[in-house]
Amino acid sequence: MNEQDRQQLIKDAAAARTLASRDHGWNSAEARAASQNLLEVERVTAAQMGLPFASPVELGSPWDPGAPMPCLLAGMRTFLIYYLRSDDPLFEDLGPDEPGWHQEHGLGVIEFQHVAAVKMGGPNDEVLNGHPSTATGWSYTGRKL
Repeated sequence: MNEQDRQQLIKDAAAARTLASRDHGWNSAEARAASQNLLEVERVTAAQMGLPFASPVELGSPWDPGAPMPCLLAGMRTFLIYYLRSDDPLFEDLGPDEPGWHQEHGLGVIEFQHVAAVKMGGPNDEVLNGHPSTATGWSYTGRKL
C-alpha cells in the first residue's frame, strides 16, 4: 500500500466520523466509535510508515483530572507522579482522614525507562497542525487532512 492509499484511508475514516457526528450527534455512540476508528487508522498508518504516533497507555489506576497538575521529574531517572481518583478501588479500605492514606493510596507513580528527552503538555492551537503526531493518532478533532 502506498502513501496515497494510506492518506485515502485516513480521509475516508475522517469522513465517516463527520457523517456519524452529523447523523447521530457529536457525542453519540456512533460518533465516538467513528472517532476511535479514525485514531486507529491514523496509528496503524503511522506505524506502517515508520512515523512517530501517539498511543493510549493503561495506567492501572484512574488519574484524577480534577486534582492538581501531575508532576514530571526528569534527570538520571524519569518519573510521572499524579493523584488517583477517589473512586479508585484502592480507596475502599482507607479514608482521606486515616493515617497512611496519602502515602499509600493518594498518588500514582510511573517510571519511564530509556528516556532521551521529555515534554509535558500538548501543543497550543496555533502550532497543533505542525505537531509530529498530528494525523498519527493525536486525538485532536479539528484538523484538516
